[in-house]
Amino acid sequence: MTDYTLNTPQANQLLSASQGILQDNCNALDERFGVDHYEFSLALPPSGYHKQVTTPDRTTHPSGATYPSIYGLNESTTNLGLLQYSKGKDRTIEGNQVSTPLTSIQSPETAITINYTTPTPTSIDIFDFTGITRCFARLTVGNMSTILNRQYITTANLWFQVNGGTPYFFIAQSGSITSLTTKTNNYILQVSNISGNAANNVYWTLEFLRIQV
Repeated sequence: MTDYTLNTPQANQLLSASQGILQDNCNALDERFGVDHYEFSLALPPSGYHKQVTTPDRTTHPSGATYPSIYGLNESTTNLGLLQYSKGKDRTIEGNQVSTPLTSIQSPETAITINYTTPTPTSIDIFDFTGITRCFARLTVGNMSTILNRQYITTANLWFQVNGGTPYFFIAQSGSITSLTTKTNNYILQVSNISGNAANNVYWTLEFLRIQV
């Protein structure tokens, strides 16, 4: 990437001396604006438009916000990894001065199979909450089968907290809870197949609504 030189040209500097530096500066501006944007030098639209928004990871939440912001936070002490957060302007009593996670955690693009076994149902691990002190989350899991009577959708709203070193889950489920059911094992959130048939086309999404570590 082209270097950018500050304080050029100087008042006593001839254009013949500064012309090369000014040219490099203009090229550097175009290159830097081209990160996550369509470059100024692009002749036709969408010149100047956003391609994407990248927020490099930080290790702490920003302090009091005067203006709303979106940022990346590396929750390195947990299994969350790098999450995108939103934070609004500080308010006195309640509101968006508490950072709101924007990132959902998804199952792989390839469908998951959860076999049906008895007497102990087959379970899959969804997420390990180790390192999180408390959080609200919502899990949606479904078997998107082409067989109509094997299309299962289960939603679970949950509150997790650690008290005295012991993890607690409080879970409210709805949907096809007699086919796919949410359960826990210590810090791990799981889903079990109790449908009576193999679930061969399972996908899930875990949305974090509020997190404290």
